[in-house]
Amino acid sequence: MNLFESEPMKIGKHQWRVTVYTHPSYGNCSEYEWRYDEHDRWKSMREWPRYDSNDGMYSGCPRTLVKLYFKNKPDIDKHLIGS
Repeated sequence: MNLFESEPMKIGKHQWRVTVYTHPSYGNCSEYEWRYDEHDRWKSMREWPRYDSNDGMYSGCPRTLVKLYFKNKPDIDKHLIGS
């Protein structure tokens, strides 16, 4: 169960959101999720076709995600720091 889910943001042809959830070993963590449209299931950013964990800050995901992050930063921080 997610502690926080942002409103979806259209980036390119896809919808993206940021979530905060509790990991059993690491505590509260954040992750981006994406889908084609509102009828599809949310997928982990690790399922993004160009995902690359070695690609620095963006991991091969759209760089526009920074807008989604800053739009939701107060809520993300509240759930991450409040852990």
